Amino acid sequence: MSPTRAPTARLLFVVLLLALAAGLWLALRAAAPGTLAPTPTAPVTYAPTVEPTAGTPVDTESAVTPEGFYATQQAGEQATSVARATAQPFPTAGPAAIQTGQPASASTSRGRLNLTVRLPKDTYLSGEAGWAEVTLRNDGPETVMLEGGGPDGPFGQTLLDAQGHFPPPWPWQPVSFPGGPPYLQAIAPGQSLTRTLTFQVVGPAPSYDLWVDVEFARVSLTNPLGPDPVGLRLEAGPVALRVLPPDTGRQLFAHLQADHQGWSLRVTDAAGHVPDGPLNGEMAAGSANSETSGPLPAGPGGVWSGSWNDMPNFATDQFTMRAWVGAPGYISAVAQQTVPGGGEASRWFTPYMLPPPRTFVTRAAAEAALGIPVYRLKAPVDQAAPADQAVFDALQAVVFADGDYRSITVQQAYHLPSGAYLELTQTDNNQPFESAGWGEARYDSEARPLTVAGQPAYLLARWGWWALDWKIGAEGFELRAPVGAISAAALVGLAGSVGR
Repeated sequence: MSPTRAPTARLLFVVLLLALAAGLWLALRAAAPGTLAPTPTAPVTYAPTVEPTAGTPVDTESAVTPEGFYATQQAGEQATSVARATAQPFPTAGPAAIQTGQPASASTSRGRLNLTVRLPKDTYLSGEAGWAEVTLRNDGPETVMLEGGGPDGPFGQTLLDAQGHFPPPWPWQPVSFPGGPPYLQAIAPGQSLTRTLTFQVVGPAPSYDLWVDVEFARVSLTNPLGPDPVGLRLEAGPVALRVLPPDTGRQLFAHLQADHQGWSLRVTDAAGHVPDGPLNGEMAAGSANSETSGPLPAGPGGVWSGSWNDMPNFATDQFTMRAWVGAPGYISAVAQQTVPGGGEASRWFTPYMLPPPRTFVTRAAAEAALGIPVYRLKAPVDQAAPADQAVFDALQAVVFADGDYRSITVQQAYHLPSGAYLELTQTDNNQPFESAGWGEARYDSEARPLTVAGQPAYLLARWGWWALDWKIGAEGFELRAPVGAISAAALVGLAGSVGR
């Protein structure tokens, strides 16, 4: 790669590629189209710590671990950690301090763990890349464990529009790789950690809220080098970002040249000049069975180059390379080139497309077309506050089928009298598992368990939005609304009114 800094190279052989394909296939079968939440795993039942039942003696030269011993031990450790978390709960996060303009920032704390995000500005062109400096500081008395690696470290960043939806992927859809155990990092009392995150601002929304979060845990009671199984989260935001229409005079242009020996990239503005300010970006290249990617090194004069010395199959195989480069105040440049050669074509960068949503004017029309009962949101019988009533706006559905698997996701949009958005998602699928059909709150460690119409339910506040999950029979439901627009009690009341 570059003579100054080589991006991380992953040489994946055919077996690993097949494993990746199988993993993606299973993920698509398990996930409900149109939802933002990952598919939950089966619930865990916590058992008390007991002595394992002795089995029939076995002649052996080494010790035999009784059946179920590790499962029982793990359950016991989990129960102990939950008991500690209940008896000595980590403080809840306080309200964030927000600063708008130039610069912009958000700062919050949980206990004495402080998270701050700083941006040079809060107005961006559609298609412009932004950079945020994030600092986590531990002013508390105990060490905490952080989860996550890579250039961003343990930090995650999320952009949400006024409906709580993600922006379209830009400059491209992320590539998923099979991963191993999560990377863990300890931050002791008095220590801090700083990273610079890259985010992409793209329309059509006129504004987005930026959130930065970090997942952490106390140190394990049984392993001083590992995390407690009770996961916690700290979020800083929202930093409101205003999106301006794209200005063609502020468009960057990328000139990419790649062959079997190496590559070169040059970036200019519309006038052919190298733009002022720092240039940052990423590159990625992949053949049928290998891929390499990483940030572009700091290159003088808007020029980068490198060789494929660490990717020997690129010398003969066909492969595709792509890159993007951004600068403050400019629309990012994107370039992609396929180099012909032997072997199969690369599919690393082929985006996965969900079936397009189908829009229905009435609930009856949706039921007739989809062949399932479509539930609706009604005003609760004991509704006392008119501000909590919701008015129906639109109904869309996504039907996904893969072999014997079938899933239908119905999303109904409502608005409150304040104008705030509210969304009811119904998931219907043919999977017999109890875990199927749940939304993002069900298996989040910080979700609050409660009941909706006598059924188990789970309420989560994340990124400024409520997510309330419950079931009616085998149908899964999630009700989402801004935290500042409706109380938790009123949201639960609306959920209790859902029916035919």
